[in-house]
Amino acid sequence: MHKLKRKGLLFIFTIIAMSIIINGCTNKAPEGVVATVNKEDIKKETLDREYSIEANLVQKQLGEGVLDQVGPDGKIYKDSLKDSVLSKLIIERVILQDAKKNKIEATEEEIDTQINNIKEGMGGEEKLNEFIKDSGIDKDYFRNYIKKQLLAQKHKENFIEKFNLEDKDAEKFFNENKEKLIILKARHILVETEEKGNEILEKLKNGEDFKKLAIENSQDTSTPLAGGESGYFSRGYYPEEFDKVVFGLKEGELSPLIHTEIGYHIVELEERKDTFKALKSDLTPYIKENKYDEYIKKLQDDAKIKNYVKKENKDKEKK
Repeated sequence: MHKLKRKGLLFIFTIIAMSIIINGCTNKAPEGVVATVNKEDIKKETLDREYSIEANLVQKQLGEGVLDQVGPDGKIYKDSLKDSVLSKLIIERVILQDAKKNKIEATEEEIDTQINNIKEGMGGEEKLNEFIKDSGIDKDYFRNYIKKQLLAQKHKENFIEKFNLEDKDAEKFFNENKEKLIILKARHILVETEEKGNEILEKLKNGEDFKKLAIENSQDTSTPLAGGESGYFSRGYYPEEFDKVVFGLKEGELSPLIHTEIGYHIVELEERKDTFKALKSDLTPYIKENKYDEYIKKLQDDAKIKNYVKKENKDKEKK
């Protein structure tokens, strides 16, 4: 009886051990796979190619050796970039799967049109071919990239077109987010010193023309020739010290001298959109964009995603 019990226990432990081994194997990445999205593989060669393209662009913009530097999070930039590229591929796969589910397609004619538009924008086929070569890709890859971009664009357009936004919901959103949604239009003068700023401010108070003074004095390279016209902007576009003053102005009011890290500012407020009625036409596409982002987030949350690179990095950190 004792021997039978020992044999029974040995059999149970053997089964448990085999179960652990099998489960351990299934958690490992399949050969040549870096992630799966709803059982659809993202291959290592795809990640490597996408990373190579992104790395090439980053180094051209920021210089050789930048990818070997350590970022604020303590990670080497090339590792952070690879993580970012894989995350992008996962989101792309989620969107393309949902596009397929909703029978959204990009025709060959649409792809040709898009490529021709890019070609014209670059100044001809020779320039496009040069860009493709410099990016380290071939024409087939480029065409497939354009196809995926078109599918993602049509997926978004399809959602936004079908999304029914009622006025009461838009107004509720406005009331809940009013401070973030206010839009201003102003004229702006930027100078380097407080002395110069006070000098211009005094001239404005004495009735001199804002446009003329902006053209003659402003160091804001984007606005002086337009007489300081900055166009429409919302909170966060300019520094915080700027926003604190300007968002408290009334239409036609002149600001005091505002000091920020980039210099001294003088602002004349031209228009203030701070009611639902004034913002409604701007608000509708903004809300729909937000709803689309929420939809993509839900698709990600609901998807069965395995990121083997992320798991591998966590395992290394534990060691």
